[in-house]
Amino acid sequence: MNPGRGLTNVSGRHLVCSVGARELWETTYRLGSRTYRTRFAPVALARLLDLKGARSSILVTPEARDRWYDVLAEELAQAGLTPQAVEIPPGQDPDELLRIFESLVQTVENNDRVVLDVTFGLRHLPFVYFTALTYLTAYRSITIGGIYYGAFELKNGAGGVPIFDITTLFDLVHWYHAVQTGRESGDLRPLANLLDGDVKRLFQTARGNQHIAEARGAVRDTAEALAAGLLLETGLAARRLIKALKHLGNAAPQPVTSALALDYVESQVQPLAAPATGKKSTVSLTSDELERQLRVARWFTERQEMPKALLVLREWLVNLVLYRAGQTSAWLDRAHRQLAERELNAAAYRQQRGLSPAAERPLARLWQQVRELRNQLAHAGMRPGEVRPSVEKVKQCLVDARALLAGSSTTQLSGPSDGCLLVTPLGLSPGVIYSAITRLGPARLRGLVVVTSHQAAARLEGTLCAAGVEDLSRHVRFLSDVHAGFREVDHLLDDDLRAILLEAGEVVVNVTGGTTALQYAVERIAEEADRLGCRVRRVALVDRRPPEEQRNNPYVAAELVELSSPTASAGGDDDGPA
Repeated sequence: MNPGRGLTNVSGRHLVCSVGARELWETTYRLGSRTYRTRFAPVALARLLDLKGARSSILVTPEARDRWYDVLAEELAQAGLTPQAVEIPPGQDPDELLRIFESLVQTVENNDRVVLDVTFGLRHLPFVYFTALTYLTAYRSITIGGIYYGAFELKNGAGGVPIFDITTLFDLVHWYHAVQTGRESGDLRPLANLLDGDVKRLFQTARGNQHIAEARGAVRDTAEALAAGLLLETGLAARRLIKALKHLGNAAPQPVTSALALDYVESQVQPLAAPATGKKSTVSLTSDELERQLRVARWFTERQEMPKALLVLREWLVNLVLYRAGQTSAWLDRAHRQLAERELNAAAYRQQRGLSPAAERPLARLWQQVRELRNQLAHAGMRPGEVRPSVEKVKQCLVDARALLAGSSTTQLSGPSDGCLLVTPLGLSPGVIYSAITRLGPARLRGLVVVTSHQAAARLEGTLCAAGVEDLSRHVRFLSDVHAGFREVDHLLDDDLRAILLEAGEVVVNVTGGTTALQYAVERIAEEADRLGCRVRRVALVDRRPPEEQRNNPYVAAELVELSSPTASAGGDDDGPA
């Protein structure tokens, strides 16, 4: 028992009590080692807790008001409280019970610190008061200063009637809410907060130990990692928690509330735990780790946490690509992950265009589905159509993901073939194509895509002969207006051209030569090659000779300058607007 409960000189104190109509006799009430003699348990409580300055609401039926209210109110006033009558019905049916609840709502104010005495009144009314205060702790932000009961059944002669502090039962309501929150939403933070309180009290009474503190910290870390949807942090914290609980055993002094809560948390996080504890940087990407990550995604899905489930699934697909590629140690490196994301985006784009091989289609379809579902939620539904989160769709994604993990043949992305494809503009000076072929090496070239005019195309054959590649496969695309035909470029980007780009091991794009419109056209082709997942290399050709000499002798190899080649997102960044 804690007779004081820290209420002295606390503003906002509010004693809530009741009195019935039956006969009452003066008796001695005992709280801890202190006693007070009166007819009324609320008066004894007010005296023993020193509630001077507090308000007091006395719940009474009309009969009880006539019988005892005036006497009780006078004694409470003498104790320094300000009493008021709150008339209530007997509570014989649901409507009357709700009226009692309404009366409490009207009398208890925001931020009140309520002391409840449940000694008197009809036997069922304490349940009503208890339940109402449970609601008001959330609705009105009140705090409970204590709940007390005078046990007449245990009256001990001169020792009097013991007053029991039963506030712990109210605390169980908070534990219920915390466990229910964890069960329904997966949010373990309310449980972590309550465990913090229990552990602090253990250490204050010198009954705590290192393992209890470790378990408390691991619960906190696991709860916060889960709330943030962190895959590895969740797994490592959950493993630390299980290890701490194993060391804790049954010998350590634990409140029953903490013991039950820890058992519950352990059962929840066991499937999510990483195989071993350690630093995040030491975790290898294995099939077991991929299985664990799918369990995390399923855990979120079962609790309707679809944004987190989809976030995990998205990263899981990146991890799967890295695992199949043998990137099992440096799989958290951002450069590797960006490359895998680019490959997945390219596969999805190829699948949308009907250009993907059969082996990569299941993975490409799943990536596109997860990306689409996640974007709907990640961007707060900012799109014209209505967004309706679908648990069933996420569950199907989990089924498809498990099928991918089970069969390696369906998770291979198509790789580039050998050979180099040159994409270049051609103006009236053929030297640019001659220089590009010469500098790249004729033996490496497997094809040529030229964007030009009908007038300039007449010089293409002679240029290829001069470069010694007259048999080189060539694909010519024309602009009718090479000076202002920017809007014609979209028509060049057809599926035939995409198929040509996909056949190349490397697409080398020369951005020099010809008019600005021609250069714009080849840059658009380069962007399309990026989207398709091709390995793209951008170059420029610099001929430092005087213009007249270049015209008189075009077939002299110019200087080739490598340009930076930014990696495109191949179908749109899935973190951008969908």
